[in-house]
Amino acid sequence: MARPKGQKKIGGRQKGTQNKVTKDARDRFMDIMEGEVDHVKDSLSEVRKEDKATYLKLLAQLFPYFLPKMTEVNVKGSITNESKPFMKWADDDNSES
Repeated sequence: MARPKGQKKIGGRQKGTQNKVTKDARDRFMDIMEGEVDHVKDSLSEVRKEDKATYLKLLAQLFPYFLPKMTEVNVKGSITNESKPFMKWADDDNSES
């Protein structure tokens, strides 16, 4: 029987925890890829010599695996006058000299 709505979850995996098969598969894939780094470098080098446009396309396709994607951040709140704007306090420092 399912737990009633609103009642906390008891037992089981923590939210976001990978199952064992997924973790093992990722670990094996990483081991394989680590051994292929030199081959990938050599192949990209060859492509670069032959066709720079294709090289750039391939490089761009690899970026998402090495660079995190930017995400939009929305901030809700109000602006207060507790701090001075940059130009204001920068001017104050110069006037004291």
